[in-house]
Amino acid sequence: MPGSTDSNLGFTGSNRALAPRHAAAVGANALLVILAAAGFWRAVPESGWLMVVYYTHLSNAVALVSALLLVVALLRGGVVPGWVRSLRYVATCMLVLTFLVSLLVLVPLGSSFVGMFFQGSGLFHHLLCPAVSLISYLVVEDKTTLRRPWMLMVAVTLSYGLTFLLLNTWNLYLGPYPFLEVHNQSWVETVVWFLVLVGSAWVVGVALAWSRRAGTR
Repeated sequence: MPGSTDSNLGFTGSNRALAPRHAAAVGANALLVILAAAGFWRAVPESGWLMVVYYTHLSNAVALVSALLLVVALLRGGVVPGWVRSLRYVATCMLVLTFLVSLLVLVPLGSSFVGMFFQGSGLFHHLLCPAVSLISYLVVEDKTTLRRPWMLMVAVTLSYGLTFLLLNTWNLYLGPYPFLEVHNQSWVETVVWFLVLVGSAWVVGVALAWSRRAGTR
């Protein structure tokens, strides 16, 4: 109903036309939803439902949900709730980290560059989704208004890393990434990899937080 508000989600209904920047955000995020879904369509046959253990697929799932919520919010009223902006920020940070880890860590450790970025779900989840999400967030989306949004990104990545470090330590799960396999490397290597992972999350989070200076608050 025009002018109505969903008090639970913070979405406001309206019939007014979208501003060009918001229309572009709708288009970019609709594309992101399609690309992420296409990636999952390829990922299920590749990895089965065990794909949920991968940071890559988790980041793309968050991206898909956040992009869909942003599209709904803009089409309903042209105003994106703060929590949706923050979710888009976290999703974009996670996708950027996914791209960087794939390029700078997994490929040097032996993964195929072509396989990681141009074949199967990797084309979507390692390359296209990070690129579309980053460009959309930096150029056409309203930015998060959290004071220190990078803390949220670090908390998410830290939680993921600690969870799988403990599962590997207790021999309940192996991987899903080589640098988490604590029994196949020294404790020094484990600490260094963990610090690199969390430190990278902080750098990415801070970099995207700075971008809000040029965006609409």
